Amino acid sequence: MESKEITVAEPIVIAGTIIIPVITTSARCYRLNGSLSVFGSKQPTYTVLVSETAKRAFRITGEEIPLEQLIQEIPKLKSALDSAPRKSN
Repeated sequence: MESKEITVAEPIVIAGTIIIPVITTSARCYRLNGSLSVFGSKQPTYTVLVSETAKRAFRITGEEIPLEQLIQEIPKLKSALDSAPRKSN
């Protein structure tokens, strides 16, 4: 059995720039010779940067991708962008 979920983490504000991590969490469970094996991982997949002048999205490899494309793939991202803090504490 395998389970995979993409989540949008809490935004982080650094020097006026908002960083929104997008994380993939996966879990695998299988039986082999009467024993049960479980493996889980949590990995960053994308990063969205929001400044006063721009909103940009990047794969974890550093490749920039269109933000609208990422929002289509991960609809939860739109609400995270709408509710992101506007300035640092």
